Amino acid sequence: MPDGMGSDGISTKMMPLHLLKHGRQTLFIATIMGDSFGGPTWAAVSADFAVQVKGTCMAVSGPRMLEIATGEKITPEELGGWQIHAQTTGQIDCFAENDEHCIQIVKEFFTYMPSNPREEPPFAAAKDDPYRQVDEVVKLVPTKLNRAYDMKRVIKVIVDEGKMFELKPYFGKALLTCLARINGRVVGIIASQPAFNAGAGGPDECDKATDFICLCDSYNVPMIFLHDIPGFFVGSFAEKHRMPTKIMVWNQALAWSTVPKISIIIRKSIGAAYSNMCGPEMGADFVVAWPLAEISFTGSEVGVNVVYGRQLAESPNPAEERQRLLKQWSFENAPWRAAAKHLIDDVIDPRDTRKFLSQALEYSCRNGSFSQRLLANWPTSF
Repeated sequence: MPDGMGSDGISTKMMPLHLLKHGRQTLFIATIMGDSFGGPTWAAVSADFAVQVKGTCMAVSGPRMLEIATGEKITPEELGGWQIHAQTTGQIDCFAENDEHCIQIVKEFFTYMPSNPREEPPFAAAKDDPYRQVDEVVKLVPTKLNRAYDMKRVIKVIVDEGKMFELKPYFGKALLTCLARINGRVVGIIASQPAFNAGAGGPDECDKATDFICLCDSYNVPMIFLHDIPGFFVGSFAEKHRMPTKIMVWNQALAWSTVPKISIIIRKSIGAAYSNMCGPEMGADFVVAWPLAEISFTGSEVGVNVVYGRQLAESPNPAEERQRLLKQWSFENAPWRAAAKHLIDDVIDPRDTRKFLSQALEYSCRNGSFSQRLLANWPTSF
């Protein structure tokens, strides 16, 4: 603090322009390995990737200054401990048990990133058969649309050697963002997580997706989208947290991204979320679906009640009529109609998912996965 006292001191300690205008010209990584207030915090939230060691604090000002300035008494853990940034702010990407673990995480992240934006991410010789059938996914994904399952298990079956590097694992938990490899090529995966809120995205999920899209597009990482989303989280909470704006910022980032994009509707993709998860006309190189997929503006149960509410009320046998309408609705929402009109590219056997992704990446990245980097100057936090 003494270095910044007075008008002359603060005049030489303003926010450095290189921190604000680095434009993702090179990878920017930050680690919080001790209590960090002021300058170190600005660096961490401006970084492409940030790791925090558990037991440290990251905040604008420390507890002692807060107590003197505002009278608020708070512990470092309550103010800016790892759980605050993991679950509430989303400002940190990964968390470490100690300093050694922190450096290990940074080293692992480096293995997925190019040395600079003029290179592709590093290939790794794949020991895993790129055309391997993934029979396990048939058991992992329930056919009943309202049953939960863990999408992480599906991803691990599909990617090389079951290895994925997850970012922001405790923030926006209805959406997964992770780096992995398929046939040795680095990919960024954005996937619904039906194990949390049925996979319905809220404000945090929108921020998480936008942040990850900017990272992938700026560093030439092709993206894979795995849909199993019943729509967005709605209600007063979402509206108070500017849900329409967050949905559209996610869409804008996706629309401006120029790396190859591949989209698979696993089980359902409903409403506006179909667009946000890179549905047709959102710049995807390929959009395909599993046979059990449901694609519609709303889910069957809700849709039938809303659209045919009066008809059901006037029916002499509403239960039977409702089942008939549900069956009709499900038929119309199945992927075959969209495929017949060439609105999606194919309906694939779930067991061929890894094979399809390996082939699709070969086609879409035949000239490399280079981006036009239109998102390189977008904010590093949302």
